Amino acid sequence: MGWNEVEGRLVKQSGMEFVSCNGWKERQAISEAVREEFLEISGPRVDEAVTFCCAATRRQRVLREIVDCLRRQLGG
Repeated sequence: MGWNEVEGRLVKQSGMEFVSCNGWKERQAISEAVREEFLEISGPRVDEAVTFCCAATRRQRVLREIVDCLRRQLGG
């Protein structure tokens, strides 16, 4: 259980390999995948981390980069 599972869940559920973070649905899917894997992290904290990681760069990027950013922000 961990960050690899978050990434795997996102790829499996939505086919996301690249993330632009432009759409609410995309950010919501990322937040939900993290919450499902890490029940001990509060929803608002996850949402803040997703917002931070999405704002870190405006370009579309590989999903792995977002997951790595989230891991740094939330621990693990």
